[in-house]
Amino acid sequence: MQVTNLGPLGPIDVKKFPKAPTPSRGYRWVDDGSVRLVPIEMCRPDRKFDPNTLADDEDNFKKVLINMKNDVFDYAYEAGHATKEIDPETGEEYYELTSSRTRLRIFNYLNQGAYPIRLMELIPGHNSDTCAWMASFEADICHRPARHLTYQQIAQQLYDLMQRKIAWYEGQTCNFIDNELVYGLDEFNHWYWEVAKVDRKYDADMSKKIWNKVQSGFITTEKINTKSSLEIKTEFMESKVIRHRENEVKVNVISMDNPQANAPSNIFPILRERNSDKKTVFCLYTTKSKTASEVLTTRKLWKDSIISKVSEIATFFLDGEVPERYLDSAKEDKVKLFFDNVEVWSYNHLETEKEMVRIAV
Repeated sequence: MQVTNLGPLGPIDVKKFPKAPTPSRGYRWVDDGSVRLVPIEMCRPDRKFDPNTLADDEDNFKKVLINMKNDVFDYAYEAGHATKEIDPETGEEYYELTSSRTRLRIFNYLNQGAYPIRLMELIPGHNSDTCAWMASFEADICHRPARHLTYQQIAQQLYDLMQRKIAWYEGQTCNFIDNELVYGLDEFNHWYWEVAKVDRKYDADMSKKIWNKVQSGFITTEKINTKSSLEIKTEFMESKVIRHRENEVKVNVISMDNPQANAPSNIFPILRERNSDKKTVFCLYTTKSKTASEVLTTRKLWKDSIISKVSEIATFFLDGEVPERYLDSAKEDKVKLFFDNVEVWSYNHLETEKEMVRIAV
């Protein structure tokens, strides 16, 4: 298949890329790691071991896109590291990228016909899952451009590997009784300081944060989607939740980030509209959450915070006006009445959420 080096980013000269770095653990370079251009339609990102918990990292995508469109092609950006694979369903060959997944998306977005990669292969005797995970993680913290992973994102990946019984690193300790992998503090510290060398990019206290989060676990380890408020509003207005009653509701698309401080601020807009013919509908979204657990926690905190504040206000006005024995039931009635003309939904951030998510208030 003929490959052109031309496209919106200009001609790409593979000879201008620097010498290949040391290959990731368990891999060796094909043709000494020299960069080659391959048809972009043959490239697929490896999502199975992507340390990033965002299915589509819109912020990183836009940041890198702007840099690539405004500057000349930067050969300091490390070429994608890839292995040649065969699709079990079609029998077709393709290149699976363990790095530079965002740039691959940008090349596709710009219709650049070919993508620069360094081809590598797994050395026989090495564990493909563990090596693929470490290759992806190494790229995320060391390659240029590199995204900044939060400690929650790193912890979620380690926790997910533990649940799937995949080693954090090759040679990880196994229990001599049942030969099961051991995921203890010693194993974590060895991975953190000696194998992944996470301290190259993060502060020293990062290791404790990651370890504590791994120990506390995650409600779910699925990936999430984040989008701009404009994109979310467009999707919400076109969803089956709203599209057939657009004239019957007043929609408010609001951030649920920092919920304990921000959720109560929506009380007064609700009060202003409580006698309106239109139902007040909130669509909550987050830009700060980086994991599915954070999304679920933020939703709950937003709901609990606004209900708590309404209950507090109801208590203030009912105190002394209602006999003590009836206070709780009267307060409950007032809270229900307050939310009687209100609906709360959340954008479907989690990959398994196919529709907008209703939040009961």
